[in-house]
Amino acid sequence: MVAPLTFEKDSSEAMVVLARAGIPIAPMTMVLGGTTAPVTLVGTLAVGNAEELAAIVIVECANPGAPLIYTSEAAPADMKTGEINYKAPEYPLLSAGAAQMTRFYEVPSLVADISLEEVDAQTDSVKITIEGTNIDYEKVKTEISDCGAVIHSIDGVSAGMKLVDEVNTPQDR
Repeated sequence: MVAPLTFEKDSSEAMVVLARAGIPIAPMTMVLGGTTAPVTLVGTLAVGNAEELAAIVIVECANPGAPLIYTSEAAPADMKTGEINYKAPEYPLLSAGAAQMTRFYEVPSLVADISLEEVDAQTDSVKITIEGTNIDYEKVKTEISDCGAVIHSIDGVSAGMKLVDEVNTPQDR
């Protein structure tokens, strides 16, 4: 996909071939609020969602029921440079909004990122909330380990519809 709302011929044909072969496809929207999408959160989410829905239509037409992962890298743009602004406070909100879309459509997703670029030497713990369907703990553990970190504890697991409440952990003391 090329934001806004454009599909390249070769990538579209590749999606059709992969869908027909039953290979999972993860088309990624990369709309940037303020450049390739409206600057508002809802506007950025709407354009990104439209791109993902268009990809779903292509895949479903090629092979109904073919595996697809709703993948979004929607982010605000840095208005000075036009680049992706991963440090903007809107970025996690866009990821959360895209995650809610995938819940509504009941499709697997890859929509949230965690950036620890600003962590200093005094930081010895970070809380992470992960939600979704079919979360593979071993893969999460491997990814965290590959980043040079380790899981010391899991302080809560919930299943079903639930608002995540802040939980005090030993790291908070």
